[in-house]
Amino acid sequence: MRLPDYRLLCLITESVFTDNKGNECVFKGEYAMGRQNIYLLLFGGHFHTILFPKRAFDYQYVCDKCVVFYNHKGEHMCEGSCWRCLGPRPHEDPTESLKRCPDCGHKFVLGECPNNHKTLKIPNTDQTKCSTFKFCLNSETSYSNSRGKQHVCGFVYCNLNVENHLCFMQKWEPRQKRDKYNYCTIWYDI
Repeated sequence: MRLPDYRLLCLITESVFTDNKGNECVFKGEYAMGRQNIYLLLFGGHFHTILFPKRAFDYQYVCDKCVVFYNHKGEHMCEGSCWRCLGPRPHEDPTESLKRCPDCGHKFVLGECPNNHKTLKIPNTDQTKCSTFKFCLNSETSYSNSRGKQHVCGFVYCNLNVENHLCFMQKWEPRQKRDKYNYCTIWYDI
């Protein structure tokens, strides 16, 4: 029997208590946009239907395309997808010229990449990459406005200069002391 609107996935585990947290998928049916996944768990020689796979394996999110479970937004990027626009194919040809988006300031390969970053939604959100991530030309940094905070040029979170690294460590600079305040210095070690 053929089910054109469904995709069959078979996960395997040796024991209910020592499962692989949903990380071992032994069979994946062909992926197509719009098809619903049917999750089956092979245990003790029998298949069991998993109605709520995220809850069953104790994860917050699941990528229906790759059948990968994860806990934090942005933790998973589908293999073979474009990191610039989240499109289904990578746009990494070094001979291609890049064009800056007038809305977000990021550079994209000509073709489908500029359109994808404005239309494709970030997984598990209703936001696009263009509406969430901006590029400041003055400080030449990429930042997210998803938390509602405004970008401040020169404000550095951390010494690590890694794209999208937000550890919230502010650079220390001595401040001028005011006469009317009593100051106390506290030293600690972690």
